[in-house]
Amino acid sequence: MEHESKTLDKVLKTLLVGKELSSVVFIHDYLQFHSEGGSWDFSAYTHPIVAVHGKKYSRGTAGYRDALCERIGTVVESVRADEQDVMIKFKDNTSFSISLRAEDHIGPEAMEFTDADGQI
Repeated sequence: MEHESKTLDKVLKTLLVGKELSSVVFIHDYLQFHSEGGSWDFSAYTHPIVAVHGKKYSRGTAGYRDALCERIGTVVESVRADEQDVMIKFKDNTSFSISLRAEDHIGPEAMEFTDADGQI
């Protein structure tokens, strides 16, 4: 699993860092995120925790959708992926944390990424 998380970490850094979040789409039981120019898209089947200026928002809490949508137009500053979660930090000092732990999954996987060529 450690090798897989190092590979995921490297791939996500290559795809996301320096790119702007262009849209957040709310679908029945999951979310989709899209980048400027379509360089990457991902579906989060495990809902992210959003950290904004020291306050955390999770699905079902007041302000959760606003906290997600307010990241639209913000550039990804860094990404970290390990066995526990994927952390996406934005240039406005906010972040998304998506759990990779099996007990947090709603379905068989936590997320799915694709690049501009439809790969991954």
